[in-house]
Order: sequence, then C-alpha cells, then structure tokens
Amino acid sequence: MPTINTKTRVELKSYFRKGLRPTEAQFGELIDAVVNPKDDGVLKSGGTPLQIQADSNTANSLQK
Repeated sequence: MPTINTKTRVELKSYFRKGLRPTEAQFGELIDAVVNPKDDGVLKSGGTPLQIQADSNTANSLQK
C-alpha cells in the first residue's frame, strides 16, 4: 500500500500567496490532498450519509 504524504491546510495555502509561483510538485500535493469521488470511491447521494468504500481486507485489519 502506498504511503500518503499529507500536508496541513496551512502548508498547502502557503504555496499560493501573492507573488509566489507554486511548483508542479506543489500543485500535485494540493491535488493529492483533495478527496476525489471517482479515484477514492467516495459515494454521496442527496439525503444519505457519506459512505467510504474500502476493500474487506482493509476493514478487517482495522478491527483487530
């Protein structure tokens, strides 16, 4: 399983201050920090709670 390199919102916002030019890597970090419904399997229909789809092996390992 790949590790997730996370940044805080403060760190991500610091890339986009007036006069600064974010790098390609910094844009990538911003994109990777966002939950993407298609890539991440997040389902949300109106009037229903948020559901996160995970494979059964991951769910079982978290319960131990």
